[in-house]
Amino acid sequence: MSRPRTCVLASCLLIATSVAAFAQSTARLIVDQWRVEDGLPQNTITSLAQDERGYLWIATRKGLARFDGAQFTPVTRVGTMDLGNLRLTAVLPDGDGVLWVSTYGSGVLRVAGGVVTRYGEAEGVPDDIVWDLYRDRQRRVWLASSSGARVFDGRRWQAPPLPADLAGDGVNAVFQARSGTMWFATSHHGAVSVDGTVVGRYSIEAGLPSPIATSVAETPDGAIWVTGARGVSRIDNGVVTTFGPDDGLPVERVLQVLVDRRGVVWMATHGGGLVRYDGAQFTAFRRSDGLSSDYLISLAEDRDGALWVGTLAGGLNRLAPAARELLDVRSGLPPFPVTTVSQVATTLDWWIGTYGGGLVSLRGGKLRTLTTRDGLPSNAITSVACDLDGSVWVGTNGGGAFRLQEGHVVEHLGPEVVGATLRTIEVSNEAVWFGGNGVVRYQKGVIRRFGKSDGLRSNEVRAIYALADRTWVGTYSGGLQSIERNGRIVSWGEREGLTNPFVTSLQHDRTGTLWIGTYGGGLFRLQHGKMSSITTRDGLPDDVVFDVLEDDAGRLWLTGTQGLAVVRIADVHARMDGRGGVLSVAQYGRAEGVPGTDGTDGNQPLSWLAKDGRLWFATVDGVVIFDPTEVADTPAAPAVSIDTVQVNKARVELSALVSPLPARSIDIAYSAPRLMGGRAVQYEYRLVGLDDAWVDAGAARTASFTNLSPGGYHFEVRARAHRGAPPGTARTLSFQVPARFYQTGWFLGLALTAMTLVIVGLVRLRIGHLRRHQQDLQRLVEERTAALRHEMQERERAERERRALDDRIQQAQRLESLGVLAGGVAHDFNNLLVGVLGEASLALADLPAGSSGRKHVERIERAALRASELTSQMLAYSGRGRFIVVPVALEELVEEVRELLGSIIPATVTVSHDFPRWLPMIAGDPSQLRQVVMNLLTNAAEATGRDGGQIRISAGTRTLRPGEAATTHQPGVLGLAPGDYVWLEVRDSGAGMDAETLDRIFDPFFTTKPAGRGLGLAAVQGIVRSHAGRILVTSEPAVGTTFTLLFPCMRNASDAPPRRTERGRERLAKPVVATSVEATHGTGVAGAVVAPHVLVVDDERLVRDVARVALRRTGHVVTEVPTGEEAVATFSERPGAFDVVVLDLTLPGIQGRAVLQAMREERPHLPIVLTSGYTAEEAGDLTASPSTVFLQKPWRPEQLVHCVRELMADAAARPVEPA
Repeated sequence: MSRPRTCVLASCLLIATSVAAFAQSTARLIVDQWRVEDGLPQNTITSLAQDERGYLWIATRKGLARFDGAQFTPVTRVGTMDLGNLRLTAVLPDGDGVLWVSTYGSGVLRVAGGVVTRYGEAEGVPDDIVWDLYRDRQRRVWLASSSGARVFDGRRWQAPPLPADLAGDGVNAVFQARSGTMWFATSHHGAVSVDGTVVGRYSIEAGLPSPIATSVAETPDGAIWVTGARGVSRIDNGVVTTFGPDDGLPVERVLQVLVDRRGVVWMATHGGGLVRYDGAQFTAFRRSDGLSSDYLISLAEDRDGALWVGTLAGGLNRLAPAARELLDVRSGLPPFPVTTVSQVATTLDWWIGTYGGGLVSLRGGKLRTLTTRDGLPSNAITSVACDLDGSVWVGTNGGGAFRLQEGHVVEHLGPEVVGATLRTIEVSNEAVWFGGNGVVRYQKGVIRRFGKSDGLRSNEVRAIYALADRTWVGTYSGGLQSIERNGRIVSWGEREGLTNPFVTSLQHDRTGTLWIGTYGGGLFRLQHGKMSSITTRDGLPDDVVFDVLEDDAGRLWLTGTQGLAVVRIADVHARMDGRGGVLSVAQYGRAEGVPGTDGTDGNQPLSWLAKDGRLWFATVDGVVIFDPTEVADTPAAPAVSIDTVQVNKARVELSALVSPLPARSIDIAYSAPRLMGGRAVQYEYRLVGLDDAWVDAGAARTASFTNLSPGGYHFEVRARAHRGAPPGTARTLSFQVPARFYQTGWFLGLALTAMTLVIVGLVRLRIGHLRRHQQDLQRLVEERTAALRHEMQERERAERERRALDDRIQQAQRLESLGVLAGGVAHDFNNLLVGVLGEASLALADLPAGSSGRKHVERIERAALRASELTSQMLAYSGRGRFIVVPVALEELVEEVRELLGSIIPATVTVSHDFPRWLPMIAGDPSQLRQVVMNLLTNAAEATGRDGGQIRISAGTRTLRPGEAATTHQPGVLGLAPGDYVWLEVRDSGAGMDAETLDRIFDPFFTTKPAGRGLGLAAVQGIVRSHAGRILVTSEPAVGTTFTLLFPCMRNASDAPPRRTERGRERLAKPVVATSVEATHGTGVAGAVVAPHVLVVDDERLVRDVARVALRRTGHVVTEVPTGEEAVATFSERPGAFDVVVLDLTLPGIQGRAVLQAMREERPHLPIVLTSGYTAEEAGDLTASPSTVFLQKPWRPEQLVHCVRELMADAAARPVEPA
């Protein structure tokens, strides 16, 4: 168990000898390392110093930084001086916020109150290269430079009284002994002492190994230590003793020496790491031991006793305070976790158990390791307990327990006796107790086992504490139990107040109180039969307590997952009794020099109170040893400093806050230096004048306030060492927020006066308003009546416009439907006309010239041709007529049509025209546009009649804007996009039309003429729409009719729609007059003449019949199929068998385009004649190939034969396709 034992004390001589010898085996912990990536301005640390507030200042070869224990704050620009790019050699805090900085090349700088003062040659600095700064016991500041030392008298730097040959020698360091003697480490004369007028010289002649001295320090016994280029020397009463590599120094070159508060001498070497001299020997700590570099430059000890080490390019290192030492692998321990530690009271020997490395004894400062090779049953040691006769009982994992005496195993109890895993061993006056798998009592050779059957609530035993009247047993998941002297087991569980059943440790203190550590439930106390507890809610840093240890100062040391926690027993009693506040706990984790403790797995004993009062703790990395006399009961609360103030994000010096702030937003940055455990510091602040309640800021270091009201404020901030610790003294910053002009008293008086005048004026205005109110009411009623009347009229007008719009939409939909119908009918008629024209043409070819039936067949042919003209008009109405789009000048086209109709228009009708001097061209098909103008002029002439009248043709341009009506006669034209348009107007003074006739004039087959077909205006409308234009008409009976055409302007040639290329135009079938043809032949293999094979694809049987007869008469072999699917299948079976394909574009199922693509994939240059009841536009880009022509239905047999011949002739002129 980790507690002091009641044993016979050894002699003081034995204790002193043991401690002195042991001191050689322990080492300080290298706790932390920092580099540039952690916030340092540079990795070469030239000087270290702690100021009066507790901040650590770091001088580097590239600027200065301040460290508060949690973060680095670079000091770059102060006033107009940029410190960030200076090579610094030393830093010296001088109280009251004053900081001295020496540089390499820029002399000495004094930083105070945000102002940098530079001292150079004019102020007495002998050289711009200054190596060191020092403050003596009289608080005078000294500098050491390449041209000597100087002391500052408040205004200038004065030279010390040195002989002439020493006055100009370079000085590397200055030091003052406790006697007042000044020492100078020089570059050529070794160490020089000055005591009043007495000058002492210590160089090679006096025994120093080198004339180059680098630093000076003094040990508590008054000896002076001098480091240099060839080792270190000790000057004691004028006697020089030199130490070098032969005496234990790792290297000769030593740059700095430091004597810590315990009198231990530390040396920074160049290449040999950190060297410690404890009065007996030199011990080196090198990179292999955890230092970041073996090349050191500077050393410093802080107020907590931690040692800071500045390296060359290796950053900053910190070693734990001297109160914490470590016994680890470097001291000779095996490289395994330490699981238990115990001291023999009679011999003061130490026994240390490791998990895997065996058992270690420490006797007389010497370590000895015992393993299975020495007879141990296992190297996994879990517990150690000292017997009254000086022997040691040792527990193992898997090897049972054994008793060791004089280094030999004298007794062994196997795992079948004590259990496979032992957690703890307890030795009492009467018996030895083993805990792990249940409890085993070994008394005078008799074994007694206690398990669940005997009343234990759990067999997993973690702790045993034996008293005279009972033995306490702590189990994991079974709570606390006691084995009475009569063997009865008494349990303590949740009902008795032990709310956590996972007991890990037991400690019976000097007052008889039993302390119970648990896993997850905190610390429990059993006192006078009553159970109490404390947890993290009461201030504990961790609810896991692996071990409890009482020291000689009335404190409990708790081992947990976060390290060690120290708390006064009196404070714990007060808290548990409801008399105290949150506990003040000192924490020691890895950052404070204590490595991890959770890896020890909670074996007992984990800690031990040594006879010299020191505390030993088993950890993963070794044994940590504390000197409790140097550990405070309660960590001092860190003092807060206000670092910077920003007003509206602009930095303001603290001295400027005596004046009112220039703005209402303020950011205050603060910090509290705590070099050991700085990351745990917690802050709280309040702004008196805004809110008196303290704000818990946690670890945040900035307080921000915005939109503050005018008035005086007092900002207070304080810090705690950690959460739950008492707060320190608050730091106060007062400032004033001025009132804005509208918040001042004079402005308020002025505003009240103005308000009074305004109220008087408002009353007078109100009276006048009431007088006018009656007059206004009548006028308002009249205006409202007129507005209602106007609103009703507007609603009626809107309703009329809505109905008109609906009518126009319905008319447009009806016309569109009729167009689709007309196009479909024309297409089907063209298919039928192919049969009529074809059969008539075939019949004419068979009838002799004088035959009596020939004239009847010719009449049939003429009728069919007239029918084809009718279908052309229907196609034009549907917008699917044939178009060849080119730039068109309307004035020339109208003049051409007017001359053409000159003989048709009666002489009594006057035709006039009005065209502007310049009229933009439009993009269109001239033949279609001629048909439009011709139709309109013909209708106008017929409407005017023989009695005479006028026809006026005019044109012009206009711009349609979004939402604007196309004309004043017919607003809201559908489908016209905003833009520039050319309008053409044909106005006649004829009979006119009524509304019913006007609504139907564009319907197909509607006519008022006795002999008319009713397709003229329908075709006109189709042509205009296909040109992206619109036709508007107004008419009045007995007055006349006006047709207005709107066409988009073509500004330049690039605006014209794409024209069919010349090649494409050539691929359209041309009319053929000849009716007698010769047979056409193809060429087969070996030059044999074979009949050309034509594949005819059309869904109309009549069309296929005409094509078959016509082609066979001309010597062609014809294969006909009705669908696209059959065409693809037939062609795929014999792609090389067909010379020409006649293909209808409109097919059921697979369309003609898809059939064409499939055939082209097989034979890219296959001659193909495309046919359709629609126009050539249907074929689109399909006729771009020289192997394709388009033949519009209805076609004559001779036209088909002619197309086939042309394609075959073109194919014959090209190279033969590969098979």
